Amino acid sequence: MKFSIIIVNFNSGDYLLYTLRSIVLNPPSGDYEVIIIDNDSRDGSIEKAKKVFPQFKYVLNRKNLGYGAGCNLGAKLAKGEILIFSNADIIITNGTFDKVKKHFEENKKIGIIGAKLFYPDGTFQASCRRYPRFKYLLFGRKSIGSSLLKNNPITREFLYLDLKDIKEPVEVEGVVGAFMAIKKEIFFKIGGFDKRFFLFAEDIDLCLRIKKEGYKVIHDPTIKVIHFHGQSRRYLGLKSDYFLKKSIYKFFYKHNSINFTKKIILNLGLALSTGFSSLTSIFYKNDKH
Repeated sequence: MKFSIIIVNFNSGDYLLYTLRSIVLNPPSGDYEVIIIDNDSRDGSIEKAKKVFPQFKYVLNRKNLGYGAGCNLGAKLAKGEILIFSNADIIITNGTFDKVKKHFEENKKIGIIGAKLFYPDGTFQASCRRYPRFKYLLFGRKSIGSSLLKNNPITREFLYLDLKDIKEPVEVEGVVGAFMAIKKEIFFKIGGFDKRFFLFAEDIDLCLRIKKEGYKVIHDPTIKVIHFHGQSRRYLGLKSDYFLKKSIYKFFYKHNSINFTKKIILNLGLALSTGFSSLTSIFYKNDKH
């Protein structure tokens, strides 16, 4: 079996059905499996999915393990050589899996492959990230710097926005975990996702550790995936901003030497950024901004 497609579900509603249907309509060539890890959903999404797609494997957790830990559980059950980690709110397009397979076959140094993401209306969605650094603290996707200083160079750099129109695959620091592919042997070699990241930053942490092992992280703009951004975590509400702050904080401490001054800067930056994004979440519902 070549592919194991692992989806972590938490109250994703009908979006989970959309994701599973897109896989059935645009499957890998040859044998594959789909493993759905449900983190104690209470919205009926998993019951609907089991009824419509009984051929897939379902694991029902009694509590929310978090995204990374859920992916690790799916990977342990996987029989495929290539692991696909997917959110429960995406649409797979034709040829996706064959392009992933070709990359891994042609270049043994490729560790992770990410797709070019689009919003449902067809507009471009930032698909890559640089590692969190102090200069990016106020320039995240919904942070105060990005909102007040439109098209500023720091946000463009952090989110790789200048890659919007590229046509060929390119090496990047990190890809967004809404859709990422990795060989199973490499995934277990580096220890899988760090389960200390409950939600957010587990993808960029994985990419950084892959890089340290000498592998490449590739963004392929010809692999196109529709992402209903935020739908797989909409039940969290403002908790989503809390988990983001907590994960970025852990990332900095894990990968950097933090002295007292840097700790103050980190806390102030994250507090400002999280506070602003929380306010915009309340007063402005369009998650594209």
